Amino acid sequence: MNEMVKADVHVYRKKLLNGFKGNPKRFYGYMRGLQSVKDCIMAFKKTDVTQTATDAEAANELANCFRQMFTKDEGVDQSTHDCET
Repeated sequence: MNEMVKADVHVYRKKLLNGFKGNPKRFYGYMRGLQSVKDCIMAFKKTDVTQTATDAEAANELANCFRQMFTKDEGVDQSTHDCET
């Protein structure tokens, strides 16, 4: 399986490099896309089934989810949790 993935990556890179030949605009556009920072958090469902509206609300909801997942409570089954993916 790993060999198949490596072969696909090799073919993809080869096609990508061939597409850059004679087309510097495409190359620099690709490089700019790799270097750009994507700082937006996507909206997702909260535990009360509503969606987050702001980045701060999403960050708070993620913090609550992680706290529930990684905090040990005495007498509570750790295999079940309230956070949904």
